[in-house]
Amino acid sequence: MLATLVFIITGFWIWMLIDCSQDKRTRSSWFWIVLLCYFPGALVYFVDRQNKPQTRKIVSPLRHIQLKQELYRARIAARHIGKAYQFLILGNILLELGDLDRAALSYQRALSKEPKNPYALWGAASVAFDRKRFAVAARHLELLLKIDPKHLQGDASILYAKVLFNLGKWSIARSHLKEDIHDWGHPESTILLARIEIQDRNTGIAKKLLEDLLSKLKDSPTYHARRHQQVSKEAASMLRSISLPSFR
Repeated sequence: MLATLVFIITGFWIWMLIDCSQDKRTRSSWFWIVLLCYFPGALVYFVDRQNKPQTRKIVSPLRHIQLKQELYRARIAARHIGKAYQFLILGNILLELGDLDRAALSYQRALSKEPKNPYALWGAASVAFDRKRFAVAARHLELLLKIDPKHLQGDASILYAKVLFNLGKWSIARSHLKEDIHDWGHPESTILLARIEIQDRNTGIAKKLLEDLLSKLKDSPTYHARRHQQVSKEAASMLRSISLPSFR
């Protein structure tokens, strides 16, 4: 029994090591943490990655093998057919594998052939966001939202809100976040809007936003509350912070 448990833990540790060594975004920071901390480090890495909506989810070993096979076929199709669809598929596979540089190039090739392809715009914006090229992501998302305001059931809307926030465009971000909260009810939008209000010293408005968010999440179905557990913790932490005497 103990030997089986050790085998499973070691296998999980190796899996996480392989994943973070293949992803250019985490290779320099997470690899040594996972390597030196063994199972605890691997577990923290796994939870951190899975809790980030705009981060590539961890690919299982079997899925990785499947993706490599799909990548081979997609490259051939892109080379010999070379239409927007083929480059879009290639970009999607590269993105799932964590190869952001090549994914960005593939989406750009797709857009060069179909500049208003909504899925290519979404892929290009997602990659740009992950690479912290927020101005590039903003351009793609602005066009995408003009073409399809409801793209991926509001995913484009919340990503645009995050881009505006990271660019420091507070006025535009505030307006868009209010629209996003009204249209889609993304809890992350409320967090971002509260942060802007806190920055502008509108602590009363921020407090009301956070209290309403926590109340909604508390009264929501169990699966929804669990899905946004991290958001609830962040909202509660922010609420405690603005309740301190230094904020008054």
